[in-house]
Amino acid sequence: MISLVRSFALAGFLATSVGAQSAPVLPTRVDTFTVRYGTMVLGRGITQRSYRGGELVQVYAWRSALDGSWSLDSLFLDGASLKTRLDVLVSGDTTRVAAYAPATVTIRTSGGPKGATTQSIVVPTGTHSSAAIEALAAAMPFSAGASRTISTFYSPPSRLGVVESTIRVAGSETVDGRTAWRVEVDTPGGGTVFWIDAVSRAVLQFDTREGDALITFRR
Repeated sequence: MISLVRSFALAGFLATSVGAQSAPVLPTRVDTFTVRYGTMVLGRGITQRSYRGGELVQVYAWRSALDGSWSLDSLFLDGASLKTRLDVLVSGDTTRVAAYAPATVTIRTSGGPKGATTQSIVVPTGTHSSAAIEALAAAMPFSAGASRTISTFYSPPSRLGVVESTIRVAGSETVDGRTAWRVEVDTPGGGTVFWIDAVSRAVLQFDTREGDALITFRR
């Protein structure tokens, strides 16, 4: 598996300078997370978020506890608007680079059974990568009832394509003794619920609403 340190170096190389930030500043740190279904551990991962030259960079490294497979996702967002600029996904011997323009996503694939391919897909203006949903949820106004509707794009091998999602702030709750805002997002799997720390805007945990699946972070 490509080391996380190496992926962070890649993130720093690809990040470019943009204007001043206007979105809420999200916490920058390295965290570990565990995905469980009931009492079964499905896998573990490491996530890192940082600001580099005005760009928000998120890196997720994941390894399955079932078959040992792994993936690495490096996401580059405009720091001011949180609009997606680039999403680099490495899974096994396949690398997919999705470059976002105002109304198109161009996906370049290398490795894997089909070798090198390039495709451009027309999307609604301002479409976000599906991997950006966590950041968008964490940046919501902390006010019960606040909402926004966005278009998100699920890159291949997913067949979902463009999906319209609504992000809603349901209210505040307590998670492990900490005040958190419950943010709900309509997603194809039935919706995702994020619990966002009221002080730091760190994601404390999220529930994909897929049975007993629950993702928790060590913070």
